[in-house]
Amino acid sequence: MVFYQTLDEIFDLLYAKLGTTNELTQYKQKLIYAYENEDKYNSETLLKKLVPTYFKIDENGCVITC
Repeated sequence: MVFYQTLDEIFDLLYAKLGTTNELTQYKQKLIYAYENEDKYNSETLLKKLVPTYFKIDENGCVITC
């Protein structure tokens, strides 16, 4: 995948320049976690925006919101 390859290339350069540190490793792990769980975040955000709408259909077949 392009994302993981790009991320590896960037962090390889950072490791070469700054050395392998726990802080850099944690940053990489957080980026991977955010990338892999983005759909869950968006689902929760959308779920919070949903508002139930109640309606009924009258005897003429018209939809009436309650």
